[in-house]
Amino acid sequence: MARNGCKGTGALFIHFGLGSHGGESLHEYFRSENFSTLFWRPLPSMLIHELRAGDDHLPSIQRAVAEAKQENACGNVFLVDIKPQMVRARANITYEQLFHSLEMTFPDAVWVWLIRHPDKWATSLTHFFPSLTPNRKEAYQSLQKWRRTHALFHCRAWQHFGSRLQSNGKGDVVQLNLEQLDWPLFIKQLQDASGYQGLSSENGMPHVNHHEPSWTFPVPDTKHWNSSKYLKEACEFVAGDEA
Repeated sequence: MARNGCKGTGALFIHFGLGSHGGESLHEYFRSENFSTLFWRPLPSMLIHELRAGDDHLPSIQRAVAEAKQENACGNVFLVDIKPQMVRARANITYEQLFHSLEMTFPDAVWVWLIRHPDKWATSLTHFFPSLTPNRKEAYQSLQKWRRTHALFHCRAWQHFGSRLQSNGKGDVVQLNLEQLDWPLFIKQLQDASGYQGLSSENGMPHVNHHEPSWTFPVPDTKHWNSSKYLKEACEFVAGDEA
């Protein structure tokens, strides 16, 4: 039952994607929509600790979400930027195991999947590695490593969540292609997936904490980048990885 003045029952949205994919901008958006938000610190450490211990139902994350729901007038919560790459590596698990644990813990969540061109993502990451330059061998090696990291995550997400993408009011996974940003459609799909009708698309997607690159890779025109085609290619690129 909806609380007084709330447009639907309490909604839980979980952004499960890689960093430097617009997570902080989404965090700003949901804060402006009066959601309780759980941002990345200390979420990765909590996940790593519990998954290492075999606590697949993630009790500390459950408690944090339950407390956030109680603190919100409508019971609305947005959980963002769990650093899946870090969790996977330090907990010594696969992405599939991480996704499965999150779903067991939060079976009613709506899953938010942001995707961007791999080379634009790699360029964004140069913000954190200013000592590299595009004239050095290490730069090319970094680009290949980051392309593979990007492909592995998005391929595993596609294999796990792809059949559940929101379309025509069905599906509990909402994907946003950051290269072809259709913000009103994204918000509509979030509302359709969750049943919560109180989200506004009026002001567009915020853009906060942009990672200014220290140098750039040559990135092709991405205006017509096809994320569906990319996902098929990504799974071929990382075939056998994480096996």
